[in-house]
Amino acid sequence: MLPEDASSSSSNSSIIASHKQPYRQRSRAPKRFKTLTLSSVVLLGIVLVHASSFFSSDTIEPEKGAVVHDVKPKKIQLTKTRKKAVIFYNTYIRRNFTDDASSRKERTRRAKEIMSSQFQAIKSQPLLDDAGMFYSRFGDLEPPWLGCPGTGTCIEIAAQEKGGEEITLQHLYEYCVENPLDRVIYMHSKGTYTEWAPNDYIRDVLMQAISSDACVDMPADGTCSSCSAQLTIMPVSHYPGNMWVAECDYVKKLIPPKDFEIQKQNILSTVLNGTKTLLVEGKGPKSAYLETDLGDGTGPMKYKTAQSWQNTMDCWTGTGRFAMEHWLGSHPDFKPCDAFSEYGIRYRDLKEKSVLIPSLRYSNNFTKQNMWKQNEQNRVSPVYKLQGTLFRFNKLYNKVPDKSSWIWSVFNETEGKETPK
Repeated sequence: MLPEDASSSSSNSSIIASHKQPYRQRSRAPKRFKTLTLSSVVLLGIVLVHASSFFSSDTIEPEKGAVVHDVKPKKIQLTKTRKKAVIFYNTYIRRNFTDDASSRKERTRRAKEIMSSQFQAIKSQPLLDDAGMFYSRFGDLEPPWLGCPGTGTCIEIAAQEKGGEEITLQHLYEYCVENPLDRVIYMHSKGTYTEWAPNDYIRDVLMQAISSDACVDMPADGTCSSCSAQLTIMPVSHYPGNMWVAECDYVKKLIPPKDFEIQKQNILSTVLNGTKTLLVEGKGPKSAYLETDLGDGTGPMKYKTAQSWQNTMDCWTGTGRFAMEHWLGSHPDFKPCDAFSEYGIRYRDLKEKSVLIPSLRYSNNFTKQNMWKQNEQNRVSPVYKLQGTLFRFNKLYNKVPDKSSWIWSVFNETEGKETPK
């Protein structure tokens, strides 16, 4: 993984809420209701009880396609249709205070071009026409917001010069806790920080995936926890580029994003504190190897000193800004699906923009052969194989995958204590 830049209501309306207008309060029943028959009162009570489970007493319904500024997404009620998706969009416009007017104008132009292309991808999917959007703005806040990609309402949940994906994903997480039957789409304006052709290529592929029928309309029976372009298991299970569709009933199981990075730091400390350099008995410095004991009773792991960098590089350890890429796949109940498993979509594979044909792959089809690239398992330390993977699951969630999980078939076949020769 390479470093990447910073990013059932009864109606068809996608979002109901706004704290900028007076909330609608329930009024007392008019006196004429006192003349209702007992059976009518009972029936009315049943209707009100059911209605109150879907609507907050302090919500209103804005016009379709409206842009609303709101910092309390918990107050927002969205459609409860399982197949409907709600979008969370993390945006960033880079601003250097040393830039002259021309440079700043060019940065803004490029950012708007990227965001417009992402909106176009959303618009191309009819299933998302009335999807609501929560969006965050970071960096340069002066350029006006582009509007909404469809007829759904757009709600601003953050606008600040400094910030990142963990803020937007925290809102997404809190939304899923409140709405476990919903489905969410996470996307970010990849490429607005670093202008690099592979960023543009992979952003385009990711947008094709998360707006495809395969992902947007993935099975609602629990077969897929999430869907994106392609899953990789090196160094951990994640979707490169970090844009995806996910089920809220899975997302709510995760550690809150605001707390996740510190948990990954704790794991890193355990690995580093438990690692020492040893020499093969009777041989010189060239025989040095590493031994890591995680202190969980599973015994030491031995591996080559040439793999030591894997214990400290942020994009491998999932620390710093890379924590959010590790977040979605961090739970042992993770059942990922992907849409473009037949293509090479890593940075080094993408040479130009291409239109790919989606074909949903389920996690029960993951094997050693199709998840590990050639010779990849030989280059990965045991910290990122089965023993280290189970340690992370236990450390983060105090559990391991159940016996039916794809984790066992992918990792068990590649295991074996590695002792340098």
